[in-house]
Amino acid sequence: MTSLPGIRPLALPRLPADFFAPPRDPGAPEPLGLEWPRRGGPFRLTGCPESQAAFRAALAEYEAAEAAAALARRSGDLRGFFAAMTETHRCYAVLEGFGLAGADLARLQALARRRGREAARRERTAEAA
Repeated sequence: MTSLPGIRPLALPRLPADFFAPPRDPGAPEPLGLEWPRRGGPFRLTGCPESQAAFRAALAEYEAAEAAAALARRSGDLRGFFAAMTETHRCYAVLEGFGLAGADLARLQALARRRGREAARRERTAEAA
């Protein structure tokens, strides 16, 4: 029986998906993980401290790009909006490079967009006052 990466043999359907994955190298740094609290509060990162610091920096850059896009959208600056959205796509690709689950990234994206909208709304009300 030949094995293809990512495909389980049909004869063994009840095995876990990672059964045929090679064992983890004990010398490799811990992979980055994201834990969400049951109620409110911020997420918690697990894994290698260097990866955590790099992820937090990339996330801050992504949130800044989302805030810039929201502000440009609210102000009607179409060119600025598309430039900021291009930056959000670049930053999101960097976040995907950390190997987190898609559901976690989608949740982070929703939080960043909500924060960006709120920041743009606050800034617009401050300008109006």
